[in-house]
Amino acid sequence: MSKPKRAIVLLLDSLNRHMLGCYGGTEFSTPNIDRLAARSQRFTNHYTGSLPCMPARHDILCGALDFLWKPWGSVELWERPVTYELKRQGVITKLITDHP
Repeated sequence: MSKPKRAIVLLLDSLNRHMLGCYGGTEFSTPNIDRLAARSQRFTNHYTGSLPCMPARHDILCGALDFLWKPWGSVELWERPVTYELKRQGVITKLITDHP
């Protein structure tokens, strides 16, 4: 399998897709996200293992459904988030967040 040339994953919690122009929303102007979406893969089905924002992010980053035993917290040292494997494959990663 060849390694990806480019990948951007945006996790925006507390945002409903019907608010975005690229999904037909008209209440707000979202030109930058709309422009990115026009050149990207968009999804029409969305699933979550945890409804609160931080556990949901953890589930996605680590591929784990931990909300029942660990309701809140950051990635543990023993866990291997998706960025770990990407880095091992030579892909440059960056995680920008407003949470520690």
